[in-house]
Amino acid sequence: MNAVQAENVGIGVQFRAVHLHPYYMEHWGFPRGMFPNAEYYSDRAISLPLYPMMSDMDADDVIRVVPKVIAAYQKTDGKGPQ
Repeated sequence: MNAVQAENVGIGVQFRAVHLHPYYMEHWGFPRGMFPNAEYYSDRAISLPLYPMMSDMDADDVIRVVPKVIAAYQKTDGKGPQ
């Protein structure tokens, strides 16, 4: 996420597995590891910017930056741009 944000593209985490929210962990005792598929998705999902008034230039920035950052991580075995 930091590498994409460093390119001035605002991304964020919009999904956290429900059982990992403090309420459910504290009141129901759901530990990490109880729902591995939900956690796998939760640990990897990001939200890309997309909104009705988004300019073509901003959309082009997202289209340019995301593959660039993915390629950098693939070249470094997931360690990120060097």
